[in-house]
Amino acid sequence: MQITSEWGQLEVVNSLAQGKSKAELIRSLQSIGMKGELNAMQHGYASDVTTCLAHGDPDVVAAALEALGNMGEEGAWYMDEIGTHIRASNSKVRAAAVAALGMFGSQSLRYEDQISQLINDKAEVVMAGAIAALGQIGAEEKMETVSKFLDSPSPVIAAAACQAMGAFSASAEGYADAVAKKLADEKLRSAAMSAIANLGPGVNEKYM
Repeated sequence: MQITSEWGQLEVVNSLAQGKSKAELIRSLQSIGMKGELNAMQHGYASDVTTCLAHGDPDVVAAALEALGNMGEEGAWYMDEIGTHIRASNSKVRAAAVAALGMFGSQSLRYEDQISQLINDKAEVVMAGAIAALGQIGAEEKMETVSKFLDSPSPVIAAAACQAMGAFSASAEGYADAVAKKLADEKLRSAAMSAIANLGPGVNEKYM
């Protein structure tokens, strides 16, 4: 069953009702998340999605975290519930939690230290998510630490560092040369270009 933008809270509750298969539940959560902040605000179903954070399957929990992140301000009301999952034993859940916190921007600054601890996570997807999130939440005190990952041998990690630098915007202008060096790497060119575009008109003019 497809969730349309006209669906209200009752329909969402029914779509998340017990008895659904794992695949159906994940599809419902993904569809709800894709409707974004405005629909979540209009229909008030973020709280229903939050109930799925207690689900026993980590894939379902990760889908619920992703949906809440996509709900913007409405999802941010449940930041405390989301924050408890950045220490989950499952790497997919940790990655989804840190990504959701990143989506809330500066509102998540109080999780700066906890997110910072994840930049050394054993799972690459969690590391990358934490690095990107530090930029998204504006954790400027961690900018130098994040910049070191620009030289990571992993394209995933280096791209996340580029993304973070772009999110820091003009504050990261001093790292423009380091980001620009990644333009020569085909795997990193897109991430580097996006970052440079956000570092200020002078940087953009110099390198683009």
